[in-house]
Order: sequence, then C-alpha cells, then structure tokens
Amino acid sequence: MTHQIRNYTKTYTWEPMNIFDEQALMLICDHFNQTTDCLRATSRNRSKVFARFLAAKYMRDVCGWSLKAIGLYMNKHHSTIIHYLREGVILMGQYDEIDEVYQRVIDLKKRS
Repeated sequence: MTHQIRNYTKTYTWEPMNIFDEQALMLICDHFNQTTDCLRATSRNRSKVFARFLAAKYMRDVCGWSLKAIGLYMNKHHSTIIHYLREGVILMGQYDEIDEVYQRVIDLKKRS
C-alpha cells in the first residue's frame, strides 16, 4: 500500500504591526533596558528573556497573532513561543515587576 503525499507550500503571513503595537514592544524592551532587536536574539540574559516572554504574550493576547507568526517575527520555532507563553504566566505570578509592566502596556492599549 502506498500513500501519495501532496507537495505544497503554505505561506504564513500576518498583519503588519500598527504603530501602537510597535511602541508597546518598545516600551516592554525599554523597561528591561533592551532594544527590540533583543526579541530576535538568542541570548539567555535574564532581561532579554523577560522581554521576549512579555512580547510573545502581548502579540498573542492583544494582537491575536498565531504561534507561527510570532515565531517568524521573533526568529524562533513555534514550540518555543508555546514555552514562552507558559513560562510567562508563571513568571508573572512570581515577579510583580513583570506583571506591572504587562498591565501598564495593556492599559495604554485600552486608552488608544
């Protein structure tokens, strides 16, 4: 018995970020004294990791991006984004600072 596999490619696209969402990511990175380039970096520096966790959560919850789209933006595999989202919730419970930053960004989004 043979199985035929169709060869196709699916392009993954997402809505370009509006200016407010870019500013929100900049606010997250600024809080940790980082640039938005750190979102695509491979460094395990704590401040960069925290910024990536919050940025992934923001893009998923507020922007509504898919895991694949977030992964493409951050130059990470979608399973890494799943890890970021799970760990981000845990970190927000452990570190009040992280939760405060995220709530501040959400509040700014609601005002606009």
